[in-house]
Formats: sequence, C-alpha cells, structure tokens
Amino acid sequence: KASALAVAASTMPEPPPTPIPSPHDKFFHEAFSRPEVARQFFETYLPPAIVQHCDWTTLQLQPGRFVDAQLTGQQTDLLYTVQCAGQPLCLYLLFEHKSAPDIWTRLQLLQYMVRIWTQWLKEHPSRAQGARLPPILALVVHQGPEPWTLSTRFLDLVGLPPEVREALETYQPKFEHGLVDLATVPMDQIGGALVVKVLL
Repeated sequence: KASALAVAASTMPEPPPTPIPSPHDKFFHEAFSRPEVARQFFETYLPPAIVQHCDWTTLQLQPGRFVDAQLTGQQTDLLYTVQCAGQPLCLYLLFEHKSAPDIWTRLQLLQYMVRIWTQWLKEHPSRAQGARLPPILALVVHQGPEPWTLSTRFLDLVGLPPEVREALETYQPKFEHGLVDLATVPMDQIGGALVVKVLL
C-alpha cells in the first residue's frame, strides 16, 4: 500500500506556486531602490540641462510612498533627492503598469506632489522669510500593451473656455511630467547603461 501511495503521489500534479503579491511592485522597488541603478536611469532619461547640474554623489532614496492605497496594484513609486545647482531637487518616479494609459494620472501626480511637499515641511520646519519648497520633477515610466497617447501637461486636463482661456490659465496648476513609454520603445533601442536596459 505504501508503494502504491508513493506512486500515486509522484504522478499527481504539483499545486500551482503561490503568486507573488504585486510582482511589478516588488521588482521595481528592489531594482530602483539601489541608488547606483537609479542614478544611471536618471542620467539617461532626465533632461540633459538638469542632469549636468546635479551632484549625483548626493542622490538619496527617501522613505515613504505616496500612491493611493486603491492604486497600489497599478502604480508604484519612489522618491529621491539630489543636490541640483546647489539646491535640493526631488525626483519622483512613478511606475505605471495599467492595461491602458489613464487620463487621471496627471491629477494623481498633483496629489502625490502635494503629499511630498507636505512631508518635506514636516521634516524641514521653517518659518523663515524667503523659505521655499524644493522643486519636484515627476517622471512616469509606463509599461503596458498600449502606447501612451495622452498629454503630459496638467493644464490640458482642465476645461478652459476659449473666450477666457488666457485669463483663467493664470489661476490653474501648471506642470508637465516626464515620460518613459516602454510600450513604444523597441528592446534594442532602450537607452542607458546595461543594467538599466536589462531592468526595463
């Protein structure tokens, strides 16, 4: 009987492996939480005028996550700071793995940027005259089957009547996010050092 049970057990299919919770999230965080990898990525995909003024030896990963809880299965984020032209610059990296580009990503980014500034104020309390918030450069990395065809300008999300557009624009938030759209880049054309190419 024992041998029969052993044979039967050996022929039974193995149970499927337990899914890794949020595999995109885990992979992204483990890879891009390494400052040397993040630096190579930023140096490749940020505007050259900004890259050349950054002291990359000061690049630091900041604690905390800013993505809404209900979006953690579709968005992952990391926040770095670096000295740029002698001043702190926040580099916010949002990794999107949605099935299609989301028109509301720009609104979500605005919310995340406000959270970053709010956290900054808590960590750097100052009531000194002339105190300033650090600039934030938000970069979206999109991974999905469809190309990113949406505007990267927040203002394009706001309905402004043509008759009063110029007058109303002054009172609206104005920013543009960077974009690395992996859906449109052939594998052999992905830029960056070898480790960045492999990761992307």
